[in-house]
Amino acid sequence: MSIGIALSNALSGLTASTKRAEVISDNVANALTPGYARRSMPVSAASVAGEGRGVRTHEVIRAVDPRATFERRAAQSNLGRDQAFAGPQSVLADAIGTADQAGSLSSRAIALEDAIARLAETPESPSLQRGAVGAADDLARALVSASREVQATRMDAETAITRMVEQANDSLARIDALNEDIAAATTRGQSTAALEEARGEEIDRLADIIPVRTARRDQGVVAIYTPGGAALLEGRPALLEFDAKSLITADMTLASTGLNPLILDGEPITIGTGGGPLDGGALGAQFAIRDVVAPEAQAQLDAIAQDLILRFEDPAVDPTLAAGDPGLFTDEGGAFDPLDTVGLAARIELNAAVDPDR
Repeated sequence: MSIGIALSNALSGLTASTKRAEVISDNVANALTPGYARRSMPVSAASVAGEGRGVRTHEVIRAVDPRATFERRAAQSNLGRDQAFAGPQSVLADAIGTADQAGSLSSRAIALEDAIARLAETPESPSLQRGAVGAADDLARALVSASREVQATRMDAETAITRMVEQANDSLARIDALNEDIAAATTRGQSTAALEEARGEEIDRLADIIPVRTARRDQGVVAIYTPGGAALLEGRPALLEFDAKSLITADMTLASTGLNPLILDGEPITIGTGGGPLDGGALGAQFAIRDVVAPEAQAQLDAIAQDLILRFEDPAVDPTLAAGDPGLFTDEGGAFDPLDTVGLAARIELNAAVDPDR
């Protein structure tokens, strides 16, 4: 072996050692970096015409377990969904409250029952009359306030949907751009570890909003689908669109065309019911809050309001009332209308005939 070949072999070994030291230092420095995967750089013996020619370095490899990555991202999506539900459900629960919670609907209903019972014993007492009227007014106002909370929760969901759609589109565009960079680097024989790291972080951000699956394609490119079968990135990024409303009222639903659906590549899709192609993450949870959870809470409030109005406008209970006259509680001053029950809790009022302020 000539001195030149020996020196070349030694230099290739030193170069390989230097590159491996850089990889190791990156691993140590990023040991606590979220999303970072340990890297390694394989080496092999180089030879020419059967003779040793030092050391050959290969592309840096990221230690990634595709199955574990998928399960982690699925857990991210589930966490995003649960966190999206937690806040609104707490707000709705507080709006209705429990019997031992001061200011709750239950406690106000009990207070009205007690006030009426005391008044029944001494109906001529002005103070007891005022107490009963005040308790009735408090209950009606509590129903109106709870109904407003429900609609405010739906508006918060509408705003969150707009933000998440923008974030999802941005992430898909960045992943597509990184796919192109990785393909180009692969063609040039350059390391793609850093680019794959950045792409993985972007996919993680997307998984916080929508559950995703990835599939490897040629030249290191990945395609992205949802577990429900929607293609988010296959050759090109899909486009999510959503037209938010500036105001949501109790009567507005998807069925009534009062609210807008999510659009995927120009087609409306079902989301928020649990079986749609994009369900399972924070985005689906926000649609569920807007279209299912909050409307169900509103329906419960409306049922309470309906029961109150009907109880006190029944002539069998109050013989001073003629058929069709409003009782102690009214629908914005009028009697109960069985054809207009949606949002009743937001319209219930104390009858002006017993309200000393009116």
